[in-house]
Amino acid sequence: MTVSHTRTQVIVKNHFIESDFEYQLCKPYQDSRTLSSVWQLVAANLAANGDVLPQDAFAAAQCSDFDFSIHTSVISIRHTSGRLAGTFSLTLDSDSGMPVTQHFDRELKFIRRKYRVINGWRFSMSPLFQSAVLRQRSFALFKQLVRLNDADAFVIYYNKRLDAYYQRLFSGRVMSSKTISFDGHNALPVNLMLCAASDNPPDPRYMHDGAKYEKDLVF
Repeated sequence: MTVSHTRTQVIVKNHFIESDFEYQLCKPYQDSRTLSSVWQLVAANLAANGDVLPQDAFAAAQCSDFDFSIHTSVISIRHTSGRLAGTFSLTLDSDSGMPVTQHFDRELKFIRRKYRVINGWRFSMSPLFQSAVLRQRSFALFKQLVRLNDADAFVIYYNKRLDAYYQRLFSGRVMSSKTISFDGHNALPVNLMLCAASDNPPDPRYMHDGAKYEKDLVF
C-alpha cells in the first residue's frame, strides 16, 4: 500500500512520511517486531489514565485473538527522533469477528448484516507528541485506510469520558453503552460507535500540509 504524504516528498511502500513523523503499516502475522513497542506505549497510557492496574497494563494492551490475525493491520507512528509517537490498529470483519465483538457481539449482529465493517481500535498517542495536527492527521489516515479496505462502515468503542472528543472526530452514532474491564478490577464505561465510511471521508487538509490548519483545531 502506498499512502499519500505531506511536506517531505518521499513515498515508500507501506509508509506515509512527513517531515516530523513516519507512519508505517505492518501486518503482525507477517512481522511481529513492531508490536512490542506498540504494547509498551498502549500499556503506559492505560496505566497513566487509571484504566488498568499498572501490573496488568502490558497484558491489557495485547489482544491474543486479533493481534496476529491476517485481517489486522497496525500503524506505528514514529518521530524523527526514533521515539514511537502513536499507534492505531484496524481489523477487517471476518468469521472470526473483530476485537470489538468480544464486548458488543449482540449489537454487532445487525450491523454486520448491513455493512462490510472494519474495527478501529487501540488508538494511542505518546504524551510527548500530543499535537492537535498529529492527531488529526492520524485519524485522516485511519479514514483513508477504511476506504482502502473497501469497508462500508467502521466501528470503534471508547471510554465515555472521551465522548465529546470522538463525536467531533467522527460522524456516527452511539449504538450501545456498557461497562467493561480490561483487568478485572477497573470498571470502564464505554460507548460503541458506528460510522458510515461515506460520512467520514479523509480530510485532505491533514493529509497534505496539515500543519497549516493546526490553528483551526479546537480540542
